[in-house]
Amino acid sequence: MPVRQTKLVWICLLTAVVALGLALRLYGIRWGLPDALHPVYSYHPDESLQLFAAERLANGTVFPKHFIYGGTIYFALLNAVSHLAELLRGVLGGVDLLADTILLGRYLLVIVALVTIVLAYHVGRLLFSRAVGGLAALFLAIAPAHIVYAQCLRPDEIAVFLAVMVLYLSARILRSEPRHHKRDFVYLGLVLGVTAAFRFPLIVFAAAPVTAQLLASESTSWATRWRSLLDGRIAIMGVCMPVAYALASPQTFLFPEIFIEGLKVQWRYQSSPYLDAIGMGPGIYQYGWLMLHQALGYTLYALAALGLFYAAVKRTTADWLLFVMIVPYLAMTSFTSWVVVRYTLPLVPLLTILAARVTVECLRSSYVVRALSYTVLATAIGWTLCADIAYLRLEAGRNVRDVATAWIEQHIAGGSSIALVKAYVEDEFFNPVIPEGYKHHAFYLNEYVDGTQLFREDKYDYLVLNEATYKNMERLGASHPSMQARRFYESLMASRYRMIQEFKPLPTFLGVDFSGSFASGDYSIVNPGIRVYQRQ
Repeated sequence: MPVRQTKLVWICLLTAVVALGLALRLYGIRWGLPDALHPVYSYHPDESLQLFAAERLANGTVFPKHFIYGGTIYFALLNAVSHLAELLRGVLGGVDLLADTILLGRYLLVIVALVTIVLAYHVGRLLFSRAVGGLAALFLAIAPAHIVYAQCLRPDEIAVFLAVMVLYLSARILRSEPRHHKRDFVYLGLVLGVTAAFRFPLIVFAAAPVTAQLLASESTSWATRWRSLLDGRIAIMGVCMPVAYALASPQTFLFPEIFIEGLKVQWRYQSSPYLDAIGMGPGIYQYGWLMLHQALGYTLYALAALGLFYAAVKRTTADWLLFVMIVPYLAMTSFTSWVVVRYTLPLVPLLTILAARVTVECLRSSYVVRALSYTVLATAIGWTLCADIAYLRLEAGRNVRDVATAWIEQHIAGGSSIALVKAYVEDEFFNPVIPEGYKHHAFYLNEYVDGTQLFREDKYDYLVLNEATYKNMERLGASHPSMQARRFYESLMASRYRMIQEFKPLPTFLGVDFSGSFASGDYSIVNPGIRVYQRQ
């Protein structure tokens, strides 16, 4: 086939992949937006609070949590989204400006996700072949975590884009002529500076361009290769990085004390016990299996594991470039106390490239291997798409909180007293909205209150618990690290409260329950379990 026709075919195929990715990311994207029941927050616990923090930054008030990601560029972007949403009032269809802002931010993240898919194609093409690039783009388009995080206003999707951009520019250094390298190193310095301002830990990816420079050298002498790092191009990248960081987050240099305090806040988060991770095994197991298989889906995870093994055997220059990004980042996350799917997102496109590479190699093998490979590939794509649809149907359907609110209105007599359990003052996100006509009270369950007080007072007719509260109390029991949580759960079990209703929608499709693929707290945010207890 002529070269022009070949390019046209691949453009059409990539367009189809991007269209599929767009459809998956738009389905259910309006989940949990502010409405008449909850006009001042969405059901995602980060969106509204971060928008309010961004507004404070725009008003000149800087506080430590502005620096919990690294720099302040994310909050500056949130303010830009807010201004744009204000210009589009009446077009987006939200009940208020907050709803419009969150929805517009989600739409912009979808665009970022689609650009990342295209970049993954180009990385696969540069490192291996067009077929690998096309299949990697398809795998990324259907990867569950990459879909879900395009549908909530957080910085994760942008961080993935920046990570893939670093890999793309590094791949260009590895494959292009040396005369183009100086320009690419300038771009890399700028991208890495912005990347550090978005997610400071992603600075480990700076090893990729250094490795690419080493591997791109035509010399067989490693002494000569190492000396190639002293020719000034790495220095150019090193100069551009702090310049880009300063432009992305000038507040770091204007308020260094607050910046340091922000790092301390993040350290306190990462050094405190994370309940979902307790008793679940070592960090490398939790991230290497529990989180990654939920980020990719079971079948894509299996292909990625096979791709890693194949790369370890082949050890080409492209394999080494991917390894220097995957291994240090995975090792670093394995030592964090918070174990969440979103921390694995920068690894997802890298692993899909390796999964695509080993699949394409098998498709070019003998007839028997090729036939088996087509079967495995079709199964992997079909199973992952079914899992995606199962989860997205939960998003697009009626939210469990709204279902619980309607049930309370229909089944609990007006004037009854209802207690909601919360972790902090702004914790409105996991509980149903209590309708008017009921006496309701918030009981704050933390280390500063007596966990038995609610049951000693014995004055509420009903008690409402959400999954974020009861899951780990039930799972850990006496090994729960919080004394007050243990006392609360023991008192609940010995109290006169009996569960009369439970709401826990499951991600099912075609009769298959995909709960195991979406067990992480990252996913249960969309539809957390809710239990209603009645005092007997």
